[in-house]
Amino acid sequence: MLKSLFHWKVLVNILLAAAVFTGLVWLTFRWLEIHTNHGKEIPVPNVMNKSVHDAIKILDDSGLEYEVDSFKYDPKYRPFQVLQVYPSPGSRVKDGRTIILKVNPRTWAQVSVPDVLDRYKG
Repeated sequence: MLKSLFHWKVLVNILLAAAVFTGLVWLTFRWLEIHTNHGKEIPVPNVMNKSVHDAIKILDDSGLEYEVDSFKYDPKYRPFQVLQVYPSPGSRVKDGRTIILKVNPRTWAQVSVPDVLDRYKG
């Protein structure tokens, strides 16, 4: 049994299988490196406290996508001023990554609150 394991045909097949496996693993990692743009990152520009229009121009020039989301209204800040950025400024992201901008709205949002007083029947 042990003698048949070390037969030259068996050893050639084992070496061939190991070479094919190693080649496939190497090709997989090369493909992943190309597919994910490995090592090609750009820093997120600092657009905090800028107007949303200036922030969009800066993000467009950097090749980054953006999504504008309103935040709670705060009268201490100017209307349409960027209050938060995710991912944080200075962090490194891939080209085309969506940057989320939290912006101070122009005014309070009108919300209708239903009359719920004296409706509890407990």
